[in-house]
Amino acid sequence: MVLAAIAAGVASYLRVYLPGSAPGQLPFPHWMGIGGAALAAAVVPAYSILKRRRPRATGVWLKMHVFGNLLAFQLITIHFGYRSSDRSPEVDDTGTGLLLYVVAAGLVSTGIMRRFRIAAGRAAVWNFLHVSLMVSFYLIVIRHVLAALKIL
Repeated sequence: MVLAAIAAGVASYLRVYLPGSAPGQLPFPHWMGIGGAALAAAVVPAYSILKRRRPRATGVWLKMHVFGNLLAFQLITIHFGYRSSDRSPEVDDTGTGLLLYVVAAGLVSTGIMRRFRIAAGRAAVWNFLHVSLMVSFYLIVIRHVLAALKIL
């Protein structure tokens, strides 16, 4: 799924496909990014709450968390690729988009490290990084949205 996200992001950057506009006259890849960020923002707290309320089903919640966030990353990658190739004056040049993408990629990387117990001796470090990156993701996405709405 990560490789599919990268391929879709490159195709979006190169404008190999140009899907039509969605509601509000925003390009479809823009709505994919909005959907990806919203999905990530919803799946993470859902996993955190559900694994504590129903610990017997933690395996199911973990699969939901992994799949949901990989799908979110794929949608964000398509959005990032599309917006990176856009040179129109409306494009956010505050750098929050690039920073947000780097944080999202870090989340996927640390999630893979945790899930497959790569460098298991450093599990506490991966846990700390993963949670810290998620907090950063929330803060940066809020700033990114406020900048896009011209509130900041």
